[in-house]
Amino acid sequence: MTKFTRDQADAIKDRHSLALLKTPGVHMVGVRADDAGSQTLVIVAEPGIDKAKLPREIEGLPVSIEEGKRSRAQ
Repeated sequence: MTKFTRDQADAIKDRHSLALLKTPGVHMVGVRADDAGSQTLVIVAEPGIDKAKLPREIEGLPVSIEEGKRSRAQ
């Protein structure tokens, strides 16, 4: 498994976030590091979304799919 730097993970996010955000039910795309420093692309999607239609990795970067409702600015 390749270990990505934050800059590499951000670059992958930047290349793919527009297409991911065009997927119905996808609200947000971001990057998160765990305690060991491993980077993950995070997709926040509508509860009940068909996760099988979303990637599990992009360019070798693992993807985490989290369910959450779209937040509205106050």
